[in-house]
Amino acid sequence: LINGSPDKSVTVSFIDVGQGDSVFIDAGDYEILIDAGTADKGVTVSNYIKPYVDGDLDLMIATHAHADHVGGLARVLADYQVDEIVDSGDTADSKSWTNYHNAAVNEPNCTLVPDSDMTFTLPDGAQMRIIEALDGDKNLNNDSVAALFTYGAVKVLLTGDNEEAAEAVLAGKAEDVDVFKAAHHGSRTANTMALLSVIKPEYVVVSCGTGNTYGHPHAEALENFGAVDAKVFGTEKSGTVVMTTDGVTYSFNTAKTLTLADAGA
Repeated sequence: LINGSPDKSVTVSFIDVGQGDSVFIDAGDYEILIDAGTADKGVTVSNYIKPYVDGDLDLMIATHAHADHVGGLARVLADYQVDEIVDSGDTADSKSWTNYHNAAVNEPNCTLVPDSDMTFTLPDGAQMRIIEALDGDKNLNNDSVAALFTYGAVKVLLTGDNEEAAEAVLAGKAEDVDVFKAAHHGSRTANTMALLSVIKPEYVVVSCGTGNTYGHPHAEALENFGAVDAKVFGTEKSGTVVMTTDGVTYSFNTAKTLTLADAGA
């Protein structure tokens, strides 16, 4: 630290995995991977993070048991030594989840824990705070692991596919952030004003696939982002969106904002 403020650049990459989620944080000697898209995107994610990973991958977060989030993680676990894994604690009967879970429980020298309120302290004063919302909801999306990454004065909130019920809980635990990874690929079932009015993001990043069958991002979500004056980027328009920050200021590798015209059908 120089004069009490961070002096190193940290990157947060919202990796383009089509209709899915994958976020990679490179904080110097500490790396975090959150989800890795569907199984066929595992190699994409593994190759993307390779230049950044120094030795082990320090922390993996599997937000919830759906295939478009955990599918690619088995490949990453095969390619890297992962030290700690946090997941939702839910199970599923899909091949994607089974492959992820088998790889996770068999990863040597790795701690696997279900999410609860906990904080991981990273180098240079950065931290990753896991915020417990719901557990055991019949909708697996609502059990997604929510994580707040902080570096200096810059904060990024990542909530997987949490929907309205979980966002209501998060609204009571969250705080003002700079960047919000849109929940559930920019769905109208999430991204509620109840949460957005608390976190007031300057920027939102939507991770979804071009022409996806779900119609993500939904117009209602884009309208809510507009209501809090957030600029919105999307992987379907910009490819992988990379945020770079020194803990004081931050910038993005794209200027292609999403508008209501980008809402799905």
